[in-house]
Amino acid sequence: MSPRSLVAANVMITAYARKGHVIDAKNVYDSMLEHSSISWSAMITAFVSTGNIGDACDLLQALPERDITCSNLVIAAYAQAGHLPQAKRLFDEMRHREMATWNAMLEALAGARDDVIEMERFFETMMPGWSAASLTILVTALARHGRLDEARVAFETRPQLHDLVSWTALLAGFALHGDGDDDIQECETIFFHKMPLHNHVTWTMMLAAYARHTDLSRRASEFFHENLPQHSIASSNTAMAIHVQAGKMDRARALFDGMELRDVETWDLLLRATPADEVNRVFERVPEHTPLSWATRITATVTSRHLENALAMLDSLPDHHHLESWTKLMKCFGEQGFLETAKAIFETRMPVHDRVSSTVMLMSYARHGHFVQAKEMLQSLPDKDMESWNSLLHVNVADEALKVFQRMPARDVVSWTSMLTSYVQAGRAEEALHLYRCMNLEGERINRVTLVAAIDACADAAAIADGQAIHFGYAAHDHYCWPDTKRDARVENSLLSMYGRCGSLAQATALFVEMRERRDLVSWNTMITAYAQRQSRSNTSAALEVFQRMNQQGVLPNDITFTALLCACSRSGWLDAAWSLFRTMIADFGLEASTRHIVCMVDLLGRAGRLDDAERAIRGASLAELGVAWRTLLAASEVHGNANTGARAAKLAASSACSSRSQAYVLLSNLLTTS
Repeated sequence: MSPRSLVAANVMITAYARKGHVIDAKNVYDSMLEHSSISWSAMITAFVSTGNIGDACDLLQALPERDITCSNLVIAAYAQAGHLPQAKRLFDEMRHREMATWNAMLEALAGARDDVIEMERFFETMMPGWSAASLTILVTALARHGRLDEARVAFETRPQLHDLVSWTALLAGFALHGDGDDDIQECETIFFHKMPLHNHVTWTMMLAAYARHTDLSRRASEFFHENLPQHSIASSNTAMAIHVQAGKMDRARALFDGMELRDVETWDLLLRATPADEVNRVFERVPEHTPLSWATRITATVTSRHLENALAMLDSLPDHHHLESWTKLMKCFGEQGFLETAKAIFETRMPVHDRVSSTVMLMSYARHGHFVQAKEMLQSLPDKDMESWNSLLHVNVADEALKVFQRMPARDVVSWTSMLTSYVQAGRAEEALHLYRCMNLEGERINRVTLVAAIDACADAAAIADGQAIHFGYAAHDHYCWPDTKRDARVENSLLSMYGRCGSLAQATALFVEMRERRDLVSWNTMITAYAQRQSRSNTSAALEVFQRMNQQGVLPNDITFTALLCACSRSGWLDAAWSLFRTMIADFGLEASTRHIVCMVDLLGRAGRLDDAERAIRGASLAELGVAWRTLLAASEVHGNANTGARAAKLAASSACSSRSQAYVLLSNLLTTS
């Protein structure tokens, strides 16, 4: 084989690998009369880039002589896939190693969640030397494990290894894993401004750092528009991603419209920012369809419940779909209730499986109650990490979740929170609170999801003393709380709801006043509901007053707001106020009346003896299911002795899909008897 032909074949293998066409790359490799180390590296790279690690290892074992570059590639692939034992075995088999080999093994140790100590020991005592890449791997791993102070010391004590990449790793560590606003300020003032050089990556990293924390998304926008020397595609994409993550899709689309240069990630972000019913139209505009853009399109179709269309798109997918996009699709189908489709993707469509895809499938089995299959999936995993065990806790039976919880070799905050949530969802509030106390006794730190679940348990058990203790710890920012729980609207809304459900309106009101700058629509609705739940005219007046203040502050209500208000009026018998609210909801805010709204109005009109108006209200509603409303009218007809209206209501209540015929006929029988 001539040198020119050999080079051409190697180039073709590399080109196919970059496109994800591993079969074409393998065909070129097999057709070659001879191979060079570049051929081996190119083919192993093709296998690795498409997740075919087993094929890469088989090729490595079949080589006439062990090539150090190829071995490094396979170790790095094992590291990326989380297969630490295989990486160790291959590393130990190598007679000759270079710095890239040591760094690949360091990367493998860094990727193992429970081996950070072994990684540090390997770095400090076993490596024959260090490079800037070694320092970058160490700093990144320490930061990812939340050990920011150690990452900073490791960096500052080795100034000879500093380069732009290692500086960026330290910056990224504080930006992406810092606990609060202080870390972000330190990130900019101490690290960012000390860097000898900036590029679009460091600017973009700083932008992402501001976007992650509390109210700093506004600072992120200022940083993007005022500080960046120039807007690169990467920084613009980061800004778009910030808006998408925050749910500000209009801003994301506006930013897209203002971009002169775009890449495939930009278009993928636009698809994510597009309403589900418009994704297909935007998809046709995308100049290059990537696996992720296909996944976004199909995900939107599944979310819109158009399963047949989604399956047709699934059948038309290119064969070289990436592992990440297959995993995204599988997760979407599983979350939307289409377990069989998710299973088919996993078993027949995905060319290979990694720990992430296997964990997603495991979680889908658990969520749908297929506990046996979920356990079998866990047993099949070569490396059972914390995430795999935690996924099994998503089983929707609390007793089964408890068995898993008790068998776990180790637990983290996600494990405890998942078990706590299982108890709350099963209505076992006392057991949930007991578990929460045990969690505190074991010194496990707590995040906002834990707090919300614990507060919900307090509300279910009417354990206001426990709720007050959680509130005190949250307000004092005790050591057991993650810093991200500070001034968190979701936690405070849960506390509001708990106080309301426990009847402590004074404490709910005090907290609501304290939340002045952090209130959202949920806060307002929760406060209105707290008053609406207590049957008294003064509380109904208070609920209406909160609604008035809500309007004055420009917060738009939703259907939940009016449900709470109408229920309050119904309990107090305030028909005129309810009619006014009902008309306001439809005419001023453009909201459609739900079954709950209609039932409240029928109840009020029925108690006032205005049965004809109540019947007109039901017949005027464009809702498919109104059985409860007709039964409410039937009960009112019995009270007022109106047999004609009662007969019509009974007939329609009995014909309702969700209605109890026997109950309707009993009410009608009582009415006819008394008439």
